[in-house]
Amino acid sequence: MASDPSTFNLSSSTPSKVVMSWTSSGAGMYRIYRSVHDENTYRKIFECSGSVFAYTDYVSNYGNDASALEYDYRLTAVDADGTNESTGLDDTATMPELTSSNVQSVSVLASKLKNGSTTTSYSNTYSNDSASIALSNAHRYIWEQRQAIGIYDDRTKQGA
Repeated sequence: MASDPSTFNLSSSTPSKVVMSWTSSGAGMYRIYRSVHDENTYRKIFECSGSVFAYTDYVSNYGNDASALEYDYRLTAVDADGTNESTGLDDTATMPELTSSNVQSVSVLASKLKNGSTTTSYSNTYSNDSASIALSNAHRYIWEQRQAIGIYDDRTKQGA
């Protein structure tokens, strides 16, 4: 059976991302699982070779009730043939509240869109200086489609 790494560190001080790092345990590969805090429904979000010791997860900062979200993470070590997985190390990340000071001129949302085995990264800067949001054409298209079928209205768009 593969041995757990001796350390698993999380940092959620930056809006919308959790940065993780760990020490080598000599495993063939590592897996990271995530669950919204206290739901205990873990899903594998990352798998890497035994020579990688860091990962950044892009997540939402807050729930529908505007409270800061918490995410539970589990890091496991897997032997070289992928058959034996360690019990894992657990930690929880609490996302920072979005405030005017940490939103202005900060890249708040960076999403990773996956199409098959290709991962493409997108990043947009959101600014509350003029209460406007710069969106890419893909985001604008999704917004217009959802607005057309009534998912968003002007009050939602303005944050009311």
